[in-house]
Amino acid sequence: MTQALQQQSWMFGKIKNNLPSKSGFSDIYISLGYLTKKEEVYNLESFIGLSAPTEARATAEFLWEPRVGNNNHYTIFSGISAGFKVWSTCSSSIYYQIDTMGTMYIENTQTRSFDLKAKPWSRYMWVYLDNKSTTTSPGINVFTRPLQVSQGTARDLNTAFILKTDLGFEAEAGYHFFSRQAEDVRLTHKWVKGPAIAAITKDGKFTLGQVSRNNATINQYTGIANDTVNGVEVYKEINESDLDLESASHPALISHILYGSVAWHWDNINHPKYTGLGVSYEFSARNNALHKWMAWAKFGIQF
Repeated sequence: MTQALQQQSWMFGKIKNNLPSKSGFSDIYISLGYLTKKEEVYNLESFIGLSAPTEARATAEFLWEPRVGNNNHYTIFSGISAGFKVWSTCSSSIYYQIDTMGTMYIENTQTRSFDLKAKPWSRYMWVYLDNKSTTTSPGINVFTRPLQVSQGTARDLNTAFILKTDLGFEAEAGYHFFSRQAEDVRLTHKWVKGPAIAAITKDGKFTLGQVSRNNATINQYTGIANDTVNGVEVYKEINESDLDLESASHPALISHILYGSVAWHWDNINHPKYTGLGVSYEFSARNNALHKWMAWAKFGIQF
């Protein structure tokens, strides 16, 4: 299967033998905040900012191309953080904290592959470039185009109860919500008619053009008849209305995270220290977000 998706004639949509990895700088963020109130029993602050991408655009030559940042989107974001004390004794207190941020992604151009409507993975079918073609061409080269991608907005919400004691112990239990709109994609340039799904003869060989088989799918090819009009085999060009641009977009996303952590602080010494442990579980009602457990540990010292 991997070899089948490594053909030299393919310009896009190939698979590497080893899944690629990438490291680099994420987007550059600039923000401006305002601290409205910061008292012992409550706090309130807000911020606004923007981010700019730092890496090159994806080429779509290989599947699962690793990305760093927001896929070359500029963003504008704003948020609010608020908290207040809900319970206290002479040696410990419990606080409630809520943080929320909204992000708007600026539309950009990306190279992406798409299918034909009601034909999953048709991007990998063989096509004719026009009715004069005498050879077939990889569909992935035809169904990969520059697209205008609008990612809309995203929302982060974190809410937590925090216990703090005079002995330096701290515990936090919280919930994190993340949502993002479905992407809206459209062609950067108008679709030029000409390509069509390649047809085959009764003995299973490709025809030499002038006949198409647009009703075929990647799973049902040989059992589908060539395109006809009044019983005569013809060449039917693929129209822009036949393109399933939604197959090139990311669907709407909602994920939930439950987490808990504990930490110990030693502040009244020459070099203050802290250490902490935590665990979280992320889940979603759909399979467009990872279901995963995560555990972490941290340690710090001040000089």
